[in-house]
Amino acid sequence: MEVIQVQNLKKTFVLSKKQQKIQATNEPKIVAVNDLSFAVEKGEIFGLLGPNGAGKSTLLKLLSKIVVPTTGYIYVNGRIGSLLEIGTGFHYELTGRENIFMNGAILGMTKNEIKHKLDEIIDFSGCELYIDTPVKRYSQGMMLRLGFAVAAHLNPDILVIDEVLSIGDSEFPRKAVNKLKEINKHGVTILFVSHNMETVSSLCKTGFLLENGKIKSTGDINEIVSQYKQIKY
Repeated sequence: MEVIQVQNLKKTFVLSKKQQKIQATNEPKIVAVNDLSFAVEKGEIFGLLGPNGAGKSTLLKLLSKIVVPTTGYIYVNGRIGSLLEIGTGFHYELTGRENIFMNGAILGMTKNEIKHKLDEIIDFSGCELYIDTPVKRYSQGMMLRLGFAVAAHLNPDILVIDEVLSIGDSEFPRKAVNKLKEINKHGVTILFVSHNMETVSSLCKTGFLLENGKIKSTGDINEIVSQYKQIKY
């Protein structure tokens, strides 16, 4: 069963004069995602590979409804949990505990459902000592750990993760990858973006290679990784 369907998806951003200067272009618009069509099956761990600027992060923001498509169609069957950048979905003035409840409510969970998961989330994050401190005082590593714990434990049907697991100490990424494998066994579909090809190869089975906002190839993840490694930056 397909839980994500994308058809003719396009996202265009209008650049200011300052942005045009930074981008070294006179073009008033940039096409970040250009006519994408693909589908993801329930229970897949799907890898999205591509060089910087290929459109990966924009695509995940579109799927997570953080940005709106310029044209095209996105169908998502289920609740999406997202971890796209440090602090995604956090209210910085609220405590870690309050943010857990807020994120659960956004996902449509009841207060009792969240309470049932609360101790497990806090324990996994390693933020017990600071859980009643506003997250604006957290370090990047603490915010990452709590953000991942919230996204992975609050019963999403689809989990979208962008590159953030490369931040912090080496132990947490291993712990996070093991958690992803565990929740996938319970039917959670995962879309995973990373420049760490070892992690991608061990975690994903299928995926596609994105270049200049378009899908260059799709299929077995080992073949996609091989093609990605041949791209000259």
